[in-house]
Amino acid sequence: MAILAIDPGTKTGGALFLDGAPIVFTLTSPSVFAIVRVIKWALAESNAPQRLDRESAESAKCRQILAPTDPSPLELVTEDQHVARGPRANPAATLSIARAAERWITIAELFGARTIQVQPSTWREPLIASVSKTMNGKVLDKKVRTKLLVQRLWSELELHKGEPATTPGRRVSTTKGKLPQDPIDAIAMGYWRMTKGAERPREKAPKKRNRTRVAKVVAT
Repeated sequence: MAILAIDPGTKTGGALFLDGAPIVFTLTSPSVFAIVRVIKWALAESNAPQRLDRESAESAKCRQILAPTDPSPLELVTEDQHVARGPRANPAATLSIARAAERWITIAELFGARTIQVQPSTWREPLIASVSKTMNGKVLDKKVRTKLLVQRLWSELELHKGEPATTPGRRVSTTKGKLPQDPIDAIAMGYWRMTKGAERPREKAPKKRNRTRVAKVVAT
């Protein structure tokens, strides 16, 4: 099964995992039509003719006609959003990201793809556990450690700055600052799903911090 990992937002990062290194892309404020085209591209790549001989392709078509309930060859993975708390919390930004994720999920499901949402801590913690928390005496945050993990996994990746179906890709170095920050979380999230997420434990919502007791108002 192919995995399409999406880190949604104004700057959207994506990574499609097929057989080897992921195909990476970035989009700026993608429209619904752009999302449709990307989903169709990912489905086409997951069923690419070059990965099957002609006889196998015809057999696959017959199986799809005879058994339309067969699992989709594509799964979409996005982050599950929660409302952050504290002075730096930005509920409007969180809501915008959640809406963007729902657009991807809705369109993917319309095309028959499987979908999954996962909490950031669920996919990130198992991956960066092997990455040092400090470097040269400086404490590294989780974003930086995720970037270091991606660099460790692949020295080069195919990057499309735009819709991958119509924008030419080019090989970029992950260690020389050539890979944008936007798709790094998508790459790591997709890698988690491919390697560690098949039998993941039931997720728990993030713990609420600095909770304040709210007085109940009783209507009279």
